Amino acid sequence: MQSKPGTLTPSTAARLAFGMDYYRFGLALGARFVAGDSDQSFPRRAVKLLNPVLTYSRFAEYFAAAGWFPRLDTRRVLDVGSPKLFPLYMAARLGGQFVLTDLWDKPVREFESAWRAVERRWPGSQVDFQVADGTQLAFEGAAFTLVVSISVVEHIPVPGDRAALAEFGRVLAPGGHAVISVPYGPRHTEQRRRGFAYGDEADRGASFFQRVYDRAHLDALITASGLELVDAVSADHPRWLAPWRSLPSFAHHLLGPATVPLGLSRPLRMGLEPAPDGNYAPQYRKEQVAGDAILLLRKASDSA
Repeated sequence: MQSKPGTLTPSTAARLAFGMDYYRFGLALGARFVAGDSDQSFPRRAVKLLNPVLTYSRFAEYFAAAGWFPRLDTRRVLDVGSPKLFPLYMAARLGGQFVLTDLWDKPVREFESAWRAVERRWPGSQVDFQVADGTQLAFEGAAFTLVVSISVVEHIPVPGDRAALAEFGRVLAPGGHAVISVPYGPRHTEQRRRGFAYGDEADRGASFFQRVYDRAHLDALITASGLELVDAVSADHPRWLAPWRSLPSFAHHLLGPATVPLGLSRPLRMGLEPAPDGNYAPQYRKEQVAGDAILLLRKASDSA
């Protein structure tokens, strides 16, 4: 059956309700995080948890993904490397079995400690934490009904991004879905940073940080995954927010709830038009504006 895009109606009221609920959840978990056993100082412990809450650019991605979740099968969910607060929030609100993974042991240990302190509030949620490489997942095939990976794939050096999506498809049960987000813009670029990198490439020089996908490279990534594109949303980065983005992260933390309305910039539908073969191919709007692409992918029901 041909997949059709869902309906996204991001009213201001809905965005604010989601933002404030998400923010309150983060503060509640953050309090347990700060109170937990850790060798970090009080400010560093608090900032490490609250950063995903207070970074405005994440809200549109989370809002779009959260809008899809109630229509998906969330009985067995695998999260690959996303900022941990979002999958914990969805586990608390929806219930089900969630496995949260990260490439490094430290965030796994810290967030597991915080969650264990509050998990009794949500008895319908079962959350496990594991260290895992998204390009070489150790799970059996067809083990999950949903795979989520927010702002992760772009940080994996080529050809690891395609390997990761192939792994997402492998561990998905037939008919299961994947929700991913990546930076999207008019030109395909790879960005390098000095002293800050993911994976094993970090050294004294500039190392690979992330890539921004253009239309052609994003289409190729989806095709290589073997998954079907069901829906797509763009979260543009408004130019009027450029001064805010230039502030140091510590200023974002201090301003706290002010980032909620700033972060709820309206996600825009990425136009989906039927291709000749009957599948839906992305026809992205506002291609001159860099932002984020949030994609809903599906594994065919008859896949082995």
